[in-house]
Amino acid sequence: MFLFLQIALEEKTFYLSEISWEFDKLIYYSDEDYENSHITVNIDDDSYIQEFNREHDTISVDISNGEFDIDIPKMSILKNNGEEWNIGELLKKDIKLGAKLKIDAPNIFNIKMFIGDNSVDVLKDGYFALGNAVNGYNFANSKDGINLSVIVQSKTEKQEYIIGKIHESERFVESPTFYYEYGKLKWDMGKGFIGNQETELTLVINDNEYPLSLKSEVAIEEVNLSIGRYDFKITAPSDNVFPLKKILAEGRLDIGDVNELRFLNLTIKIKEVTDENNKSVNIYPIYIKEIEYSGIQYVKSEERECPIYSGIMYYRKDGKEIKFSEYEYEYYNDKYYKVNPIRIVYLNEHVLSITDEEGDGLYYYHYKSKDKNRITDKQYTKANKDYYHVADLYIYEKERYNA
Repeated sequence: MFLFLQIALEEKTFYLSEISWEFDKLIYYSDEDYENSHITVNIDDDSYIQEFNREHDTISVDISNGEFDIDIPKMSILKNNGEEWNIGELLKKDIKLGAKLKIDAPNIFNIKMFIGDNSVDVLKDGYFALGNAVNGYNFANSKDGINLSVIVQSKTEKQEYIIGKIHESERFVESPTFYYEYGKLKWDMGKGFIGNQETELTLVINDNEYPLSLKSEVAIEEVNLSIGRYDFKITAPSDNVFPLKKILAEGRLDIGDVNELRFLNLTIKIKEVTDENNKSVNIYPIYIKEIEYSGIQYVKSEERECPIYSGIMYYRKDGKEIKFSEYEYEYYNDKYYKVNPIRIVYLNEHVLSITDEEGDGLYYYHYKSKDKNRITDKQYTKANKDYYHVADLYIYEKERYNA
């Protein structure tokens, strides 16, 4: 005998004589809901799990005298015209006063809609009055937009869905990022624009204005600016009657190769090195200024190509900068070897390899009585040779240079 039963659902777990079942979610709407979605079915003493996806509406269960269909508790959100609602970023002016949303879901659930903390009224036809709620909302303190949410509640559980974010004025989804490539300035278009895609945008750099298109990743076709970091603004025509422009985004961008810009107008500060045995050694602070990019070169010790720089190494004493030697010389009984200008091999954002111009490593001197270490340009003697060690790698940080 074929048995087909149609019953009203009253909770996430249901019972019918010797059959019971439980869904893994309260209701199914989002992509996350359908991840590993399944139902656990118990028939007499047997139990099994059956998976399903968004394409399924019912689960068929075989019983001794037929088949039993279980409706999957699904939710859908529809616009006035019957089209499915798409979750995303929205502009207030694009939501008309008469805009409405309908939520289809089993009537066992209590469903409410909110814009921010304000509930959206339900009309007589069962639709939610979205347009009235949005146009009546005060966006004064909502720079990052207001969430449009739906809360689904049963007797024992509650699930909230963010079904959109509403903004009062045009904006980018994220703050735009610019990058320099082969003489062109490109951008990520802010990962999307909330508003009219034909909006006339202007990129302002140092009071220079460049037209900006939402349809092209190229911001400036041919850059005539010097290498450096610049403040920028992106503007658009104002919404009001005054011929002003509104600022949509502000930030900083780089013109030039990332390697050229890495230490631009910066000082390198070093307080730690490693020795020949890769042991960490703390040293009196040293600094590097006048850092210039030399290009990419193959570094044998690293077995790869690395950015190479030159610079002037110095230390500070009593508020003064004291450079390490720039040539070999003798002073009384002491001999000094040439250190500056140094050769810097960039390894990563924390570690450098530093030598003199010829590729020879620098020494640090260990003060045994003080248990201190200092980079030195003084040559060792037979008497103190054991206190000299070659610095291998340099752990560094960057500082803004103040002459």
